[in-house]
Amino acid sequence: MEKKYAEYEGQEANELAKKMIKLGAKNDTWEFFLIDPIDNSKWVKDYPQGELQGGGSPRLRKVDRFPEEIEKSLLKKMNKLRFRVSKN
Repeated sequence: MEKKYAEYEGQEANELAKKMIKLGAKNDTWEFFLIDPIDNSKWVKDYPQGELQGGGSPRLRKVDRFPEEIEKSLLKKMNKLRFRVSKN
């Protein structure tokens, strides 16, 4: 599915998110942080209608940056991976 927009909702959001790499989540806000493996763009999947059962329909939106705590966590993970690769 070609991405033409910076925000998707519902089934289209779910289908696109399945093709991305999940990097982390904030369970208290139901936000999932994803990277598109094709162009390395950053995306957030969330459920903005918290008053509805299950948070309502999912939304997938392109972002320039992840929240600072997520960025720091990713840097730590990447450094651990580099260390493992260099040891082999």
